[in-house]
Amino acid sequence: MRVKVTLLFMISIVMFVVGIGGFTIIYLAGQDLLPKTYVYEPKKGAKVEKFSEITADKFELLFDEKEILQAAITPTMITPQNKNQVINKTMVQTLHPGDFLTVNYVGDTIFAPKKGEKEYPIPASWWEVLDWTGRNGDTGDIWLFPSEKLKQSQAAKANTQSKLLGLPEVVEQVKDTPERPLTKPVFENVRLRYIMDSTNKTVKNQKGVDDRSEGTAKPTEAKIYLKSDEYAVLKMAVQEGYKLIYAVNGE
Repeated sequence: MRVKVTLLFMISIVMFVVGIGGFTIIYLAGQDLLPKTYVYEPKKGAKVEKFSEITADKFELLFDEKEILQAAITPTMITPQNKNQVINKTMVQTLHPGDFLTVNYVGDTIFAPKKGEKEYPIPASWWEVLDWTGRNGDTGDIWLFPSEKLKQSQAAKANTQSKLLGLPEVVEQVKDTPERPLTKPVFENVRLRYIMDSTNKTVKNQKGVDDRSEGTAKPTEAKIYLKSDEYAVLKMAVQEGYKLIYAVNGE
């Protein structure tokens, strides 16, 4: 009787082991049979830094393919089928090793800051000209323009000196200096982030009108990308009495 119990016990153990083994084989084989796809991660364990521009030529230098189960794909992941969504865009945050590339890591290059840049709002009171033809994403030059108040202040100082020296009254012109140039832009290739009207809405082209000066509203404020020292220059110039003019490239 004891032999039969032992035999049955041994048989049950063998069947259990065989069952577990079979299940494991089926599970592993099933994993291989499930649909898979490729996603992208940083090349060879390196980081893809913020501000990196992703061009078609650079893509394979920045990213490696990694095969994962189709069921693990999320709507924001970049795969070979939607890779074009990140081409010619810029990284807006760093992609670390072990993380997969998604659309959340990139932004349109024309709207993404470059290294060292920040988005600075420029109020209407700083501008000499408000009827801009500029639109979101444009690139242009910023010029300094002496306000009437600055011209009068310079003239008053010059005439005070003239009186002290017994010289006739003169009309003093605001001079062009390297720090405050008037015959060339103070900053070139400045990108416009937004052009907004008094209701804080983006100014766009009028439908059916070719003239870009015909906007949907009158601009009142711009947001532009500048480095902190460049913004400081503009702020100081405005405090001194200069106004700003934005000239869109190509117009």
